[in-house]
Amino acid sequence: MEFEAAAARALDTASARGADYADARFEVERAERIEVRNGVVATLSDATSTGMGVRALVNGSWGFAASSDLSDAGVDAAASRAVDIARAGAAIARRRIGTPPQRAYVDEFVALVQRDPQDVPLGDRVALLLEAERALHGPSAIAVGRAWLDVWRTDKYFFSTIGSRIAQRLRQTGSGIEAMAVGDGDVQIRTYPGDVGLYQSGGWEIVEAARPPPAPAPAAPGARRRSHRG
Repeated sequence: MEFEAAAARALDTASARGADYADARFEVERAERIEVRNGVVATLSDATSTGMGVRALVNGSWGFAASSDLSDAGVDAAASRAVDIARAGAAIARRRIGTPPQRAYVDEFVALVQRDPQDVPLGDRVALLLEAERALHGPSAIAVGRAWLDVWRTDKYFFSTIGSRIAQRLRQTGSGIEAMAVGDGDVQIRTYPGDVGLYQSGGWEIVEAARPPPAPAPAAPGARRRSHRG
């Protein structure tokens, strides 16, 4: 499992400094966003962030510390800080309420994805947003049109001094469109789907589900609606 060495160091440091129990969490998040505004790609970002958190229990009091520095020195500092905070809390606490977990868990969870957004070429993703935003500009009163797409992949790892080892891979996707109309001294904004778009756990299938239904085809000139009577 990723971060095994860093986790072992954090837990060893916390225990050596007097923690009765400790656990360490590591998280890697990759966030992608594409936004189109009035026919122009306004945002195109792909960022990854990594960090850790340490929780320590000393004399029934919890201490927490976090850091983005995963070097040996950074891991030691975060673990030591968590123990120091727990010890300081224990020194003034009127009651001891913290207890370590009673059993260890070893497990893995991976969110279900029907289609990985990474398998959709970037050009296709941008083209879809440009097409969706272009369709907003039918009425002349539409001053600003927006279409966007967000994709997250989050990997989480949990380790504890009693032997727990848990890994999670979460996938979340969301998209939406928004139109701003200006006229007669008034401004109106409408967003689809809902107020902020459609965001769910999953992959590209969430984007497909957010697409508005196609508009009905206009009737041919002079066409008459048939009436069926029993």
